[in-house]
Order: sequence, then C-alpha cells, then structure tokens
Amino acid sequence: MKILLLISFILFSFCSEIDAQSISFGSGGSKEDSAKDFQFLPIPYINYDRSLQFQFGALPMAMYTLNKKDTISPQSISGIIGIWTTNKSWFLIGFSQFYLKEDRWRVVLAGGLVSVNFQTYVDLPINGFVDYNTAADFVYLEAKRRIFKDVYLGLNYTYSSFNTRFAVNRRLKRPISMELV
Repeated sequence: MKILLLISFILFSFCSEIDAQSISFGSGGSKEDSAKDFQFLPIPYINYDRSLQFQFGALPMAMYTLNKKDTISPQSISGIIGIWTTNKSWFLIGFSQFYLKEDRWRVVLAGGLVSVNFQTYVDLPINGFVDYNTAADFVYLEAKRRIFKDVYLGLNYTYSSFNTRFAVNRRLKRPISMELV
C-alpha cells in the first residue's frame, strides 16, 4: 500500500496545470497560437470500487497541429490509457484522432488490450462464487469526409476478440473444462 501512495504522490506532484478550456480574443496567428502547436497533457487516474478494487493509471495525451499552414482544422490528439487494479485486472488502450485538409477529413484510430478479473455466482453444482477472467483485444478505424458544413460521411471498421476462462476446477472435486471463445 505504501508503494501505491508513493506513486500517487509522484503523479500528482509532477502534473502541470492544465486549462480545460481557453478563450482567445483577437486575430489568429499570434504568438500564443503558435505556442499551442503542441501540448502534452499528463492526466493521472485513481479510483476505487468493490468489483475492481483500487485502480491506478495514467492518461498521457498530446494535442498537436499536423499542418501549421492549416488554420481551420482543430488540433489532432493522441494518447494512451494504462490502468492497473489491485484485483490484477489491467487495461492498455491507445487512440488518435486526426483532422486533415482544413477539417475536410477526420480519421480515428484506436486499439487496446484488456484483462478483467471478476466473479459470478453459480448455483448447481457449485453453489458459490466462481472467479473468471475475460481477456480482450480490439482495433477501431474510422475515416470521414465532410460533405456539407457540419455533416460528415464515412466508414468505420471494428475488430474485437474476447476470451473468457472460468476457474471452476478449484471449486469441484472433478475437473471441468469451461472456455468461451
């Protein structure tokens, strides 16, 4: 527990002040605008719930301008989410959203690996709680083209794979193999 408190203290100590929103009055192309061509946002994550228990992680993100000559597109964003829990579950997800060609094109990429430990109650023949693990991986791709003012049309693709394993052998005298794919 001491190591978790130390890591939490370090994360909160080294995080810089982050402005969630900023309002700019005046013309574009100022020194302030050029200084915002790249922003790094380290966001710590700490949570507790009864299912996953203590959760500790980070969400480092970068906001950046892909083309300095493009003054219309919003900043693109990329980041990684990493979370570990005291019940030995973990999540690792990467993502990016790109704004291209004066915001005529938008591209989203995401992918990740997840391993969640949980339990469920099983009546007969076990009459008790059974631990299980669900491992998953996924990839998400999306490309959209502006066809009218704020209307975009595009395609997306999602791949996902789940594997669930139950730990029933510890609860029964005879082994039973249960695997859902």
